[in-house]
Amino acid sequence: MPIENAENGPISNEYAQGKSAECANNAAYAVLLKIKEPTPPPLYTLCRDIRDEYRARLNDTIKGSRVLPTCNFKTTPVFFGINAPF
Repeated sequence: MPIENAENGPISNEYAQGKSAECANNAAYAVLLKIKEPTPPPLYTLCRDIRDEYRARLNDTIKGSRVLPTCNFKTTPVFFGINAPF
């Protein structure tokens, strides 16, 4: 999240956190509501779709925002027994 941008000026941590959470929830709902049947494994395709929607929504809300394609190194991944193609 940028500290400030030309459109919004300075961006507080609280504002950034709130907007990030709002955009993440809305992105997840938007993608999940479009699903007509269960997503086949591997689930990374569903995660990718949510991440892409989140990226678009967040950047529309706060220009210059980024959603990284990788997890934070501090997180513990959960493996489902299916390897992702990367």
